[in-house]
Formats: sequence, structure tokens, C-alpha cells
Amino acid sequence: MGGAHRRHAIPLWIVFLLPTLVASVHATPRITSVSPAGADSLLICRLTTADLPGERIVSTLRSGLVSAIEFHMEVIQAGNRAVAGNNVTIRLSFDLWEEVYAVDLGGDETRLPSLSALREYLAELPPLPVAPLNVLDNTTPSVIRAGLRLHTIAPDTRGRMEGMISGDRTAGGHQNDPGQEVLVSLGKLIRFFYKDSGNENMDHTLESVPFLVRELTP
Repeated sequence: MGGAHRRHAIPLWIVFLLPTLVASVHATPRITSVSPAGADSLLICRLTTADLPGERIVSTLRSGLVSAIEFHMEVIQAGNRAVAGNNVTIRLSFDLWEEVYAVDLGGDETRLPSLSALREYLAELPPLPVAPLNVLDNTTPSVIRAGLRLHTIAPDTRGRMEGMISGDRTAGGHQNDPGQEVLVSLGKLIRFFYKDSGNENMDHTLESVPFLVRELTP
């Protein structure tokens, strides 16, 4: 009897997560400027943003889960043709014990003491690498198209959650077990809200002004 009760129990993090799954976004996170520059033989991109990380991510962080913000950058040349690009994912977390936020960018972690400090960091991001300069045509005008996509639950974290749910479903569950039906429904809900999409399905995109590679300055 007690074992069955434990098997049917819903993890506490799911209870905190459910309001996040159906929360509406009060302000739309977006990119506000895209500025190309050159540094160490690389084309880099300086982005400014507004309203990041967004209410849904804040709710997720405060439940103890990890979120992510993905930036997809393409160099567009003649004929709207993408000739180079890069994806950068920023992982966000919140330490429930120390009550500090953490930003992981390429393995470098920055700890921030408050939500306002996190918002300030995301409003003016460190330079992001886009492509080697030597792969670009020096004489053809280029544009950087930057896309923003929010992952309320970071992709690797979501995968572990789905694995936990799938594991619970196969470990001692029965076809008509109500507890297992709850877990299956939660798994479907997570996949519905946080399924991956292609790079063309960004939450927001913005382009830089046209530039020539030879004119770029650090």
C-alpha cells in the first residue's frame, strides 16, 4: 500500500512547474540591436535585448529548473543567401540555497545577486562569435540576421525530465494505473510546450544594417 502511494506521488518540482506551463508572457523578449564587429579574425556580434529572460523563464528558475536562451546568427549576402553562421546557447539557473542567479555562456559561469542584475546582463550581452572573417566575401555587402529562442526548460534538462517520467512509467507500472496515467500526461504536456523546432522558428529575429567585412572595426 505504502509502495503504491510512493509510486503515484508527483515530484514536488512538477507541482511548481505546472503554473509555468500555462503562464502567459506579459512582455515579449526581443532583440533590439544587432551590431557586427571584427575581433581576432572572427566576425562577432554585439546584441542588445529587452524584456529577457521573460516571466515564464523566471518562474521556471525559481522552481529550481534550468532554462536556456538560444541565439541563432546567420550572415546573409546577395540573394538572401546564408553563407555562414553560429548558434550560441546561454544556460540560466537559480541557486535556491544562496538565492543567486547563474549564467553559463560557453562554459564560463557568471553569478548574479538578483533578478535585476540578470536582466541587466541579458540586456547587453558579451560579444558572440558568428563566423571566421576569411570565409566571407570582402566586396559583397553582408547582414547579420540574429534570432532569439527561449527554452523555458533547457533542452538537456527537459530530456532528463522526460527520461525520469518514461522510467517511472516502465518500472512496475500497470496499464490501468491512475498514477502512471498522470505521469504520461505530464510527459506529453512537457513535450507539447517545449518541443524543439527548426532554426527558422525563432521567437524573434532582427537584422543588422548592411556592412562590408573590410570596414569592420573591433
